[in-house]
Amino acid sequence: MKDKSKEVTKEQLAKELSEFQERSKELEESKAIHDEAISSLQDIGKTFQELTESISDLFYSMDSDLRYTYWNKASEELTGITCKDAIGKNILDIFPDNEGTRRAIAVYMKVLKTNEPETFINKYQIQGKDHFYEITAYPRPKGITVYAKDVTERKHQEEVQWQKTFNVGEQVKKLNCLFNISDLVASGISLDTILRVTTELIPPAWKYPEITCAQITIDDEKYKTRKFKKTSWGLSKEITFNNNKIGAVNVYYLEKRPDLDIGPFQREEDNLLDAIADEIGRIVGYKRAESALKNNEERYRLLVENQTDLVVKVDTEGNFLFVSPSYCDTFGKSEEELLGKQFMPLVHKDDREKTAKIMESLYKPPYTCYVEQRAMTKEGWRWLAWADKSVLDEGGNVLAIVGVGRDITEKKATEEQVNAALREKEVLLKEVHHRVKNNLQIISSLLNIKAKSAGDENVSSVFHEMQNRIRTMALIHEKLYQSGDFASVNFGGYIRNLAAILFKSYRSPEKAIDIRINIDEIFLGMDSAIPCGLIINELVSNSMKYAFKKKDRGEIEIKMVIAERFKDEDLLRLEVKDDGIGLPEGFDYKETETLGFQIVDTLVHQIGGTLSVDSRGKGNKGENGGTKIIIDFKEPHHKGESKLPEDNNI
Repeated sequence: MKDKSKEVTKEQLAKELSEFQERSKELEESKAIHDEAISSLQDIGKTFQELTESISDLFYSMDSDLRYTYWNKASEELTGITCKDAIGKNILDIFPDNEGTRRAIAVYMKVLKTNEPETFINKYQIQGKDHFYEITAYPRPKGITVYAKDVTERKHQEEVQWQKTFNVGEQVKKLNCLFNISDLVASGISLDTILRVTTELIPPAWKYPEITCAQITIDDEKYKTRKFKKTSWGLSKEITFNNNKIGAVNVYYLEKRPDLDIGPFQREEDNLLDAIADEIGRIVGYKRAESALKNNEERYRLLVENQTDLVVKVDTEGNFLFVSPSYCDTFGKSEEELLGKQFMPLVHKDDREKTAKIMESLYKPPYTCYVEQRAMTKEGWRWLAWADKSVLDEGGNVLAIVGVGRDITEKKATEEQVNAALREKEVLLKEVHHRVKNNLQIISSLLNIKAKSAGDENVSSVFHEMQNRIRTMALIHEKLYQSGDFASVNFGGYIRNLAAILFKSYRSPEKAIDIRINIDEIFLGMDSAIPCGLIINELVSNSMKYAFKKKDRGEIEIKMVIAERFKDEDLLRLEVKDDGIGLPEGFDYKETETLGFQIVDTLVHQIGGTLSVDSRGKGNKGENGGTKIIIDFKEPHHKGESKLPEDNNI
């Protein structure tokens, strides 16, 4: 007989096995789901990390002790703090304990406490520049997650917009204050009243007008508001006129207020006080100028009415706008008869064209002119000298002409007497030079006669040399009386004539000698012209006689130039050179006994010059030698227009 209890147990075991198998199957399915969930979560975490690492804004998380548990790549790049240095550190471990950090800590603690997100804007210095970040802190289990976006540009735009709005209001206050102050000048009230009213106009333009007082000081005179009191909360600006301090304007708060840009004051208020000080300086200057103008007008009126010089003002058409009493008296006419009338009919008809021509210069810089004219006065025709000046508008256009005239009839008569005397003197000097020249020519002729009758070639040569020296001096006097200028002679023209005389005197049909002249158009006084002429006479004569003894052709050059290279416009250089056989070896003009060089040396000392000799000859054996004599001397001179022909060869 079977045991029933054991059979029941087997049934139960079978049932339990079946249930176990079903549960195992369920567990396997559950594990697959779990593994799939884990994999999905890992994928989500990876995607989340990739997302947070790719964004350009700061993203980090913190635990309840505000220690960093996550720090994205943007946080590293923008702050310069690596993830390794941030993770596990408290906020105060990596950021300075300042106002911005304390504000952030307060917000983060609030989020941890309320479990509600918070958004705020904080300022940070990154790489030396201020940056504004919009920060949102989100609660999470046992900590917070923070997202920070750079809103510096937005804050800047908001600041600009706010500043524009603020500036409009401030400008309205400033302009209103300045306009009211400027309007006081137009009212025509006194400077004292303007300054008193101005002190009361200042407080309403300030941030706290009810506690603002003001004081203006001009030349130790003080103007105050009714409730003025000097305190430690004040602004002060100097008042200047023509760059000189003439006073100051002060603004005070009667009570302390929170510090703004400049103590308790706004920077705009400081700028406004600058403008008020400038305006007061302008007003004071204007009022003082107005007072001075009134005084000057009175003095001018007295001066014009009581002076003997003639004063007129005419428009651009020549019509009288003003005539002084002295002008009316001179012409025997009343002011009413002259005003609005033309001035030109009063001028002598022969002087009108000249007057109009000269007055054209009044319409171009320097807008002045001087004219002498005859005019019909009550005493008949009189010479008047006028100094005229144009009156210009701001654009430089001529509005009118002011003239100051004086009677110069007696002066003109005196000038005519002096000119007549000068003409007589010129005639006399011309006659003197003419007679001297004639007498010298007589002496020259006598010497020529003696030379021809001497019978001795050496004696005859001496007479010819003396004759040439006298001709040299006579030629100077001839040039002087021919030119009409008795003070100086055109040295270029003179030397050309002198060279022609010497060439004629010493030329030989067997020799082809040319004389080349290269002289600036220089005018010399007689004290230098005669010695220089004699020097050239001696040197050219010497060359003509001795330089070409062994040559059948040659050239002599006479040269005088202004030695500008010495930076001295009064220094002249005279050169006489030839291409002859040159001077003997060892020649020293200071030791020679020849009369020619002794005369030259004496004449050089007479004009205060220096003499140098440059001889490239080789004595009697030389074929390519030459001699150059150089004389430097100082002489006041002037250049004239060239009158010499282009060919200066003789």
